[in-house]
Amino acid sequence: MMVAALPLLMASCGSDDSLTVTPSNAEVKCGETLALTASNKNVTWSSLDADIASVDTKGVVTGKHIGQTRVEAVDNDGNNGSSEITVVASNNNFTAPLTAWNSSIADVRAAMTSWSNITLDTQEEDALTYTTNGTFPMYSYGFDNNGGLMASILAVSLEQDEDLDLMGWLDERYWYLSEVDGDFFYYDANNEASATMMIKYGYNATLDCVTVTWTPKSNTKADGVTRAAESAAFKALRSTLGK
Repeated sequence: MMVAALPLLMASCGSDDSLTVTPSNAEVKCGETLALTASNKNVTWSSLDADIASVDTKGVVTGKHIGQTRVEAVDNDGNNGSSEITVVASNNNFTAPLTAWNSSIADVRAAMTSWSNITLDTQEEDALTYTTNGTFPMYSYGFDNNGGLMASILAVSLEQDEDLDLMGWLDERYWYLSEVDGDFFYYDANNEASATMMIKYGYNATLDCVTVTWTPKSNTKADGVTRAAESAAFKALRSTLGK
């Protein structure tokens, strides 16, 4: 009886009841989908971070935010498999401005050599303004009284914003925090407490444009911006546009 049972025992030891998810590594763009498959059709799907990528009951993954997460499948016997998901940008219409806080005006000039510096008679000493093509997009940098970088501003016209979707660009890269008086606030880390920057998206009626302001969180006031630096940067924008 022991001899007869041996082949059965060996067969049992050699069996593989693990679950395989295909592909095991995948890349998906924000807003797009990717179908995963499991070696067992009767599985439950889940994402370790649904804010990065979600997954439905059929294993279809949707990219939500730039980052990485793991999508897992578990069958009725407790076997599990997973796929490492990397979510990449679908909106690459803008470039984030320089945010090396407390950098000197000379440091910013050196870092922006590939951009077109706008030099005006009315240019503030504590602001630098650059453009890529024509008037917009425009990048303006505001400095505190000690000459240290305290605000970075990206501005686009309303018409251009409709075509290039600045808020959509933000949503893919940063984390929404709140809306205050029509302005939208973001932060740059998964954990708000560890965020290094506060980011504000809003409409400027005087300039008739949409702006995003980056400021170091350690130097912001209650509304999330350093008003003095922002004022200097906006003056440069107004001067450039003749407002």
